[in-house]
Amino acid sequence: MAALVLLLASIVVLLGTTVGLVWRARDPNWVRDTWLAQNATPRSTVVTFVLAALFVGAAALIGVVLLTGGHVLAGLAFLVAAASGGVMTGVGVWVFRQRLTGSPGADDDPHA
Repeated sequence: MAALVLLLASIVVLLGTTVGLVWRARDPNWVRDTWLAQNATPRSTVVTFVLAALFVGAAALIGVVLLTGGHVLAGLAFLVAAASGGVMTGVGVWVFRQRLTGSPGADDDPHA
């Protein structure tokens, strides 16, 4: 019963995370502010992305081990948690790779 609750909670967190981040990413001001925050400390941002990717990999590995060990619901819960971390990391990397329009050095002039 506890594994089922864990799986359902993981699914709710995944859906909430995905919907929330997609909703926020549609706002150009949020993307700009997040981009500025990430680029204020680019080394820390890259380290954070690497650690997040390691978390996703570890959660996926634990999920696979639990699945092969016969703990299906707990394994699926860890795989869903890995997917949630992947969504967060993916949106963060997407924002980090955006070009900030109107900033010095941005290619705003199409004739240049």
